[in-house]
Amino acid sequence: MSISHLARELSNHAPLLISVSTRLDNKPRPFRFLNVWMRQDEFLPIIRESWDQSCPKSPMQILCHKLKRLRGAIQSWNKEVFGDIFQGVKKKEEEWWLAMVQMENDESEGARVVKQRRLQLVIHKVKNERGEWVESEEATGEEAVQFFEKMFTAQQTTSSPDLIQNIPKLLMGEDSVLLEQVPSKEEIRRVVFDMDGESALGSDGYTGKFFTAAWSIIGDDMARAVCSFFCRVELPRAVTVTSIVLIPKIAHTQNFSQFRPISLCNFVNKIFSRLLADRLAKV
Repeated sequence: MSISHLARELSNHAPLLISVSTRLDNKPRPFRFLNVWMRQDEFLPIIRESWDQSCPKSPMQILCHKLKRLRGAIQSWNKEVFGDIFQGVKKKEEEWWLAMVQMENDESEGARVVKQRRLQLVIHKVKNERGEWVESEEATGEEAVQFFEKMFTAQQTTSSPDLIQNIPKLLMGEDSVLLEQVPSKEEIRRVVFDMDGESALGSDGYTGKFFTAAWSIIGDDMARAVCSFFCRVELPRAVTVTSIVLIPKIAHTQNFSQFRPISLCNFVNKIFSRLLADRLAKV
């Protein structure tokens, strides 16, 4: 927060300009699909215009490329029809922060609870591996990257070719065929429509509601991409990338080991997991 003294005009009182900023300000905001867009009559025509443009690539690459291209088309359309919604949200956030500043001098129980919750929204400082406090945004980010890279990076281990012989076979031949067979478009559609359309967004910003609302347009490409996965096509980074949300395990955290990481996968990635889970449930 910064305070500037402004010049007196027509008054004996000098006004103050209060600027409130957080670590979340001045950063590019990621794309977030808003389900309210689906209520507009021109929503599906915008989707079709972007989606029907040719893309001579493999089925999985086509899906990723079209979803990425569609984000730009939706954002442009949103500014024309609604204006910059997210700028309006930012303005409301600034008003909220100003209200929080006024609350700092409020000693009531309700104000104390709000202050405590607000402090928990941002990681202000953490201890590094040497037990030293780091407070700057850059140093905190570097510490987070190092900690979670170490956590999620697999260690190199030596394996014996005979090891697999000691793993008991729990699935019969028919069950293995069931798990590996290429799904039909109808099976893929059923999985997509059965999944929670309001679940937390992944890094691509699309909700499940988007895929069900636009299925008549994107369904064929979705089905071909999912089928290619069962033909042993490697999933690209655009599908496997996840966003990590940190949930504190204790009230006063000191290092990143005291946070519980929650991975938010893209909706497309969840489709593969749900397909396999539904098939395993039948075994």
